[in-house]
Amino acid sequence: MELAVTNDSAGDIVREIIECAWNLGELEVIDRRIATSFVRHTSRGDLVGPQVFKDRIWAVRAAFDGFHTQIHDIGGRQDQAYCRYSVSGRHTGTFLGFEPTGRDVEFDGAVIAHSLADQLIEEWEYVDAALLAAQLGAHQP
Repeated sequence: MELAVTNDSAGDIVREIIECAWNLGELEVIDRRIATSFVRHTSRGDLVGPQVFKDRIWAVRAAFDGFHTQIHDIGGRQDQAYCRYSVSGRHTGTFLGFEPTGRDVEFDGAVIAHSLADQLIEEWEYVDAALLAAQLGAHQP
């Protein structure tokens, strides 16, 4: 299969995925913008492939009513980008073993992305997991 190259930067692709998939739940954008060999490195392990990434987005959106990612800063060069963002929503579904709390949550994150032929091939995700866990009711040692 030959990919149509539009010369979108990695930042353009990250923005499209956040706006369409994460914020609107339009997961079909993943089929166009995520390579079959895609890996997203997270503190909870690697997500490998477009379907696993779609499953993660669906699970997060299902657990947080009004889920929204706000981009604060995005930049980089053609094939690499960074994005600093904050996430908010109301915890209404089971997430990472936490039963719904009904609490509004907000936490910060960042992603570093690498693209090739108008698709993301790798990302490194950094989120304030301790803040999120505390908002969901985890007890701090």
